[in-house]
Amino acid sequence: MNNQRELFSPHREELTPAALPRASEQTAQLARVSETIRGYVLDFLWTRGCGKTFRGNELEDFVRERFPKVTAGSPLRIMRDIGGVKLIDRSKSLYRIDEVRE
Repeated sequence: MNNQRELFSPHREELTPAALPRASEQTAQLARVSETIRGYVLDFLWTRGCGKTFRGNELEDFVRERFPKVTAGSPLRIMRDIGGVKLIDRSKSLYRIDEVRE
């Protein structure tokens, strides 16, 4: 029952026709930011080269130096989406570059 109350709460923002342009602007902004981060992730992978290992925080630091507003975890998420990188040791956040995909 609490879920129903939350769904129809007057404090919940409704998706009205006026809110739709705002939502599409947010989606476009997210796509631009993701593409920017993706470019930096690819730069990192190309710079390191195939067969090399790295820690997750090294990738995060590399991207953050170039794009300070990056959200923690975004570079690693985008790296996983790109593929070609294998997790070697989860506890050490150690990865190996098997291939660099675009």
